[in-house]
Amino acid sequence: MNYTEAQKFQARNRCAVCSGEPQLFPGPNQGYEVRCNKPEHKGFTRELTPTEAYDAGYNMPIYIADRIEYRRRRQMEQELGDEKTRALAPYQGVTTLTQEQAGMILRTIWPKAPNVEVFKAALICKMYSLNPLMKHLFLVEFKGREGSTWAPIIGIQATRLIASRQRPYTYLDGPRMMTKDEQMSIFGGCDDTVWRALTIITDTNGNQAPGYGSWPKATPVYGADKGNSQQNMAFIRSERQAFDRLFPGEMPQGVEVGDIQYLPPANERPPAKSTEKPPAGNGGITPAQINMVWTQANNRKLSREQVHAAIKARYQVESVKDLTKAQASELIDCLVGDYDIMSWTEAPEVDKGEES
Repeated sequence: MNYTEAQKFQARNRCAVCSGEPQLFPGPNQGYEVRCNKPEHKGFTRELTPTEAYDAGYNMPIYIADRIEYRRRRQMEQELGDEKTRALAPYQGVTTLTQEQAGMILRTIWPKAPNVEVFKAALICKMYSLNPLMKHLFLVEFKGREGSTWAPIIGIQATRLIASRQRPYTYLDGPRMMTKDEQMSIFGGCDDTVWRALTIITDTNGNQAPGYGSWPKATPVYGADKGNSQQNMAFIRSERQAFDRLFPGEMPQGVEVGDIQYLPPANERPPAKSTEKPPAGNGGITPAQINMVWTQANNRKLSREQVHAAIKARYQVESVKDLTKAQASELIDCLVGDYDIMSWTEAPEVDKGEES
């Protein structure tokens, strides 16, 4: 890691064996390694913030819990107004919502969201014991040339909460940026148009899972004025993919992940999400990426029809050749990381009453 990354990792992690603060040591290529003073100790546990500990159900001093509740009520009043805040107050801090209760909360916070997306998000809340009022899940609107599209986004903090409910886990490495040697070894090449990150997580059974995440260097991130960065988004995506692999079938599939510190409140709209197809040779997929997509798809025993169905659902394009470099990088990350891209084609069955 570079010095800044190493400092951040040191601040939020403790040794998984002795709970001591890890230290920085000179590493290869003028970088830094973060490890326990005792070389035989392996793995890290991530320290929870007070809010994360509260959401996870840990006991804490009353004055801290009251402060968290007060801050959330004030934020809700600013975003939604007094009337809606009073209506939602009984559900604050509740993690066992019914689908109907979750749907009511989602419609109150995001009244313009389509019924199908509200239904999908409410189903996720019920299945994984999430609460939108606790910043577990957001409905985000993206403005494009052909109108608005909405999508549920789960915070990386909620993703960690879901994983912790399965069994204890620790971080063996990362999140950090990948070296060029690692990219060559894993992906067969380096893509200078994206940031690539690596996270390796292990559990108490000794299982290990690597996760790879990327973010296009040409794509701005929401919340940059608040401290968000392209590298942070790559970190988050790599961490989420590691969780997907360590807890297969236990994490929400086909749902984007974000950082709640930077996701927009209900009354604010994020930057437009471009759906335009780039001109050939200017941001489009490269021949090397095309070859890598089909090589990885073949390794996963996916047919061309399956891959095309997945990218049509995800990126609204008909062929792999129509992908951008950034979209191709994300697809390759998912294929290398054993992510189920066919989940992109799945949509929940909506009752007639929900559509009306």
